[in-house]
Amino acid sequence: MADGAGLERLSAYLAQEIPLTRAMQVSVDDWDGQCLAVSAPLAPNLNHKATAFGGSLYALAVLAGWGLIVLRLWQEGLDCEVVVQSAEVEYLEPVNKRLAARCTLSDDKAWRKLLAQLRRRGRARITLHPCVPGTEIDALRMRARFVAISR
Repeated sequence: MADGAGLERLSAYLAQEIPLTRAMQVSVDDWDGQCLAVSAPLAPNLNHKATAFGGSLYALAVLAGWGLIVLRLWQEGLDCEVVVQSAEVEYLEPVNKRLAARCTLSDDKAWRKLLAQLRRRGRARITLHPCVPGTEIDALRMRARFVAISR
């Protein structure tokens, strides 16, 4: 699957299947096969302090990790259900501009293990580290475990 086709397919899937992404106005911005970048405008994601709502930042980071796994599985020709199982998050800096999140798959060994377990057991887990870049440091850092289940 070409990267552009993957982005279009993921964008359409999010808009159709995850209504929150429409309310947040999420955009799937970039995908290079290892890193997925997503974003959303600040206005529909504001809190009472005129900065980004923590729940929106959390959701965007989860979407970056979830979307990365979905795209990689599609590239492998696998049709799986992907869910977030658990996540730990640190909010380190307020965000007062367009929200952006990214997730990079930097551990090829972990990905190969996921694929092997998925093919053998029909279910596998992987831990990723999505983030929301801030001005000087990451505004949000996350450690999230995702589960992929063969359909």
